[in-house]
Amino acid sequence: MKKKLMDLMPETPFEGEPMAVTREPNDMEKSLLQIINNTNNETETMREAPIILPVFTTSVPLDFPSEGTFAFNKKTHKQLEVTVRINEHQYFNMNFLNHDGYIMACCRWAHVLDFAENGYDRYEQIIKKHFRKKYPVISSLYGQHTDTAEDIHISPIGFEGNPKEWYISMRIYGEKFDDLLHGNLLMNVAFASAVSNLCMASVDVFKEIMKSDAKQPKILLKELTGIDKIDKNFDFGNYLDARNPETGEIISTAREDGKASGVELPEEIEIPQNMEMYPVSTYLFFFTKTLKDMDFVIFSNALYFEIYGMMRKLKEYGFFTEEKLEELEKNVSILGDKVIAGEDAGTERLRITTTVYSITSKMRTPLLEEKYHVKETEEGKFAMELDGYIKKLIWRKWDTTYLEERMKQEDEVTAKVEADQALVKKKSAEWKAIMEGMSFNAFLLFHSKMNELMKTKKATLVKYGFLASEMLDNHKRYWASSYYWHNKKYDEYEYTTFRKQTEIIVTIFYEGILRGTQYGNHPRTKYALKIHSIIEELMNKDWSKVNETLKL
Repeated sequence: MKKKLMDLMPETPFEGEPMAVTREPNDMEKSLLQIINNTNNETETMREAPIILPVFTTSVPLDFPSEGTFAFNKKTHKQLEVTVRINEHQYFNMNFLNHDGYIMACCRWAHVLDFAENGYDRYEQIIKKHFRKKYPVISSLYGQHTDTAEDIHISPIGFEGNPKEWYISMRIYGEKFDDLLHGNLLMNVAFASAVSNLCMASVDVFKEIMKSDAKQPKILLKELTGIDKIDKNFDFGNYLDARNPETGEIISTAREDGKASGVELPEEIEIPQNMEMYPVSTYLFFFTKTLKDMDFVIFSNALYFEIYGMMRKLKEYGFFTEEKLEELEKNVSILGDKVIAGEDAGTERLRITTTVYSITSKMRTPLLEEKYHVKETEEGKFAMELDGYIKKLIWRKWDTTYLEERMKQEDEVTAKVEADQALVKKKSAEWKAIMEGMSFNAFLLFHSKMNELMKTKKATLVKYGFLASEMLDNHKRYWASSYYWHNKKYDEYEYTTFRKQTEIIVTIFYEGILRGTQYGNHPRTKYALKIHSIIEELMNKDWSKVNETLKL
């Protein structure tokens, strides 16, 4: 055999370069190759799946600036990680992921939200009533989404074939991922708003889970994030949007300590305690009228982007509409152009102020109910958040004397009230004498009218500091107790005690109203005079003729 093979070899070597010989694999080889390729693809897929940090962490991310607010980490050509410092020891983490046709902004909740599936009726395709009541925030984000732009929602996602986990996410259309990787993320409204909106939505979900009585979600959340509460002082309103006042170009949507990147806002000034009680709607219009054109451009642009970032909730609570937002954006843009060109922008200024005033006016009732604990609602909390942000924006060293004059006015009012204590004391003594001379039936009827007055005017009375909820509750209780001890189980000592307590509360209320009438040209004064006239009318009735018996 060896000889036969040797005979087949040429006596002279082959000429030219060696070449590879290719042949088609047989059927068995093809099947084996397919198995190998599938295994390699699965391994590669698992390897290329994005590594995403939990929504909140206590660990300082790598390369995070020592005094910065944001940190950006390009993980791959399709993934940008964003970390936000929400307080000294806590961080919010999210990612931008590039997909065909859109960019996904998301934050990872792992298996914390597994319980949300129990609240979704897949047959009816609605959130169950008891679940909506218990978890209003989670319900608003889960099962109702349409995957459209700015639509924040909760959903399970399995990236690149990996097991599904829960994410709070949104889709961004019409933007380029390269702008994220090679530009300043904070100069883009869509990207910056996604960071803000996802962060606030996540904070709301976190708080809702922690205040519920369900134990397992809390355990999973603590295991995932390492925290069991978020600093109550956290306010994303500190990340302020701004435009260049000369060009109108968006330059930043983040700030630290009241200063926007690229634009210096005036330094903050402390809000006087006597001004904290007022919603901004009471003086917004007057303040904006005093701003110079360039200051008004900075102010209105900063405020516009805050409204833009809160648009989902503004619409949800009926405070604002998309049409109004477009109108506001148009007027803000025209305002900047006119001011830069040195043209009169009075019309645009009025339109902008009127639009913003309409928002603050609609928020007024839920704001006051939340502020003075009349009624606690999500609507009220949101109103408090936006009202507080606008206050921080107003109370700065703008080139205007309005704030200084306003503080001076409040100080003068306070001094005048203190100086008029003698009048208050005299009138109060007269009033006490009238109440003490009332018969039992007259006492009951008069105080029922006072109770009705305080109850029906409660929100405004509380707002101006004339009443506290505890006063109203105590008045009603003492009035009822005096009736009980006089009519059902007469005890002179108990009856006298509770009657005196009832009269004391009404006297304190009257004195507060009387002091309020000493103010100058002020909304508080007008309201105090109105209430004072009602009380005086009641007081001047001939109570000696009241003989009817009242029943509770």
